[in-house]
Amino acid sequence: MTTVAALVLSLIVSLGGQRAAADAVRDAESRRLRALVSADYQALDLLLADELSYGHSTAKVDSKASYLEPLKSGPTRYTSLQPEDVQVRVYGATAVLTGTMRSVAMVAGQESRTHLRFTSVWIERDARWQMAAWQSTRVPVE
Repeated sequence: MTTVAALVLSLIVSLGGQRAAADAVRDAESRRLRALVSADYQALDLLLADELSYGHSTAKVDSKASYLEPLKSGPTRYTSLQPEDVQVRVYGATAVLTGTMRSVAMVAGQESRTHLRFTSVWIERDARWQMAAWQSTRVPVE
């Protein structure tokens, strides 16, 4: 095989692998959102990295434990999460998602509706993707 042909084949294999990884991350993100809405904290635990850094749109930053606590104990309950314009970029065993999210949650008995712009970082570990970081900013009301 010539050097050019080998490079082309390598590029095709690499792009196919990146597409497969991007699809796997999209699937993991979809499962994370379903787990939040259905209160499936066992599934959520597997989808969140132990070292999670979750930056809320209020600038509060939670660890995995402090993020999950109000969900498990009841003060916060998501009823709808709708991602929009999500882009996935894969860099080896790391993926970066960007997009917007419309969420509806019950927080301490009050409905909270937000429209967020987010960035999240996912890592591949033990043959599965886990979210390691989230940062969001509220989209101004139009």
